[in-house]
Amino acid sequence: MQMSMLRVPAAIVLLAAAGVAIAPQMTNHISSAAVVNAPLVSVYAPFDGTIMTASLGAAAPIKAGDTITVIKDARSQSVNLRSLKSEIATTSGEISGIETQRRRMQDLQADLIKRRADQVNAKTIWFGPRLQEAQADVAVAAAEVSRTQDAALRIAQLEGKGSVTKRDVLAAEADLAAAQARHAHEVATVNRLEVERDYLQTADSIDLATNSLEQLNYRLDEIALRDADLYTRLLTLQTRRAALQGEISGLELEKARNDTFSPKSVADGIIWEVSGQAGTNVASGEQIAQVLDCSRRFVEVMISETYTQSIRPGDNVSVQLKGDKDRFKAVVYAVYGSGARPNRKMQAAQPRIETPDGLRVIVGIGALGMCFVIVAGGIDLSIGS
Repeated sequence: MQMSMLRVPAAIVLLAAAGVAIAPQMTNHISSAAVVNAPLVSVYAPFDGTIMTASLGAAAPIKAGDTITVIKDARSQSVNLRSLKSEIATTSGEISGIETQRRRMQDLQADLIKRRADQVNAKTIWFGPRLQEAQADVAVAAAEVSRTQDAALRIAQLEGKGSVTKRDVLAAEADLAAAQARHAHEVATVNRLEVERDYLQTADSIDLATNSLEQLNYRLDEIALRDADLYTRLLTLQTRRAALQGEISGLELEKARNDTFSPKSVADGIIWEVSGQAGTNVASGEQIAQVLDCSRRFVEVMISETYTQSIRPGDNVSVQLKGDKDRFKAVVYAVYGSGARPNRKMQAAQPRIETPDGLRVIVGIGALGMCFVIVAGGIDLSIGS
């Protein structure tokens, strides 16, 4: 009875020992090929230019936000800017000249208007006595008409008595007609003078006696037409100057924005491929430097296909690199079967491993400790650790 009771614990001990012996083979995967890798960030020249500040040397550490290199644009906008500024200076000179002409013409116009006002004022004063004189002539003519009418009436009465001849009658009638004509003439003169006096008060006054006011008005009309022409030309030049100023502002902004290219590192890393020396010319689209992005390191591991069911993307794993005493946590990014083509378009520091037979496992390890890449075998992956 005692012997059977001892056999059971012994069997349990043997099973536990066997489990301990085979457990690493069930949970750990020793790779036959592996590479610790990291993506490369390439910097390309956006334009033809010259390197003003070279990058740091190979393997030099660089922080996120640090300037990698500085390139000056060889397509300088200075020639275009000088041309536009010269044109705007010429346009501004023409505008200044036209504005000077307009000011002088406005001064002349003001002087002519004043002279015309003085002449109109003097002429208005002159019309006072001149109208009185004309009105007196009208009165004299009216008196003469009255006298000749009386004389003609008297002669007509004498003719009826046979005291005068027919010739006397005709002469009296002629005198009356002449007196009436002179009276009409004097009345017309008064009317004309009144019209001239009233017309002097308008802006377009004329002088029927002399041509001085007509000349003044003619010159004022010429000035108005010339000023209108200059004003039209001035508006055209001002519009052109405004357009040039806008174009110059745009070019200056573009020049300030694109005159230099100063790319900055997007993550902590190291200089993988250095730029040329300061003063080196580069062409548009040419690669000028490379930075190893240490924040996105990954391990590419090849293991046996027998572990196909035991490892999946997203699994948490514990990784121990060859020659390293410590382990660290990581996550499986991808698992590829035998013969699957690696992503050759992804720029990485080391060539992608070939897996003619086995599984390719991509494990992201991030920025752990020093930034390095290494080809190694015997990386130990522990699933679920």
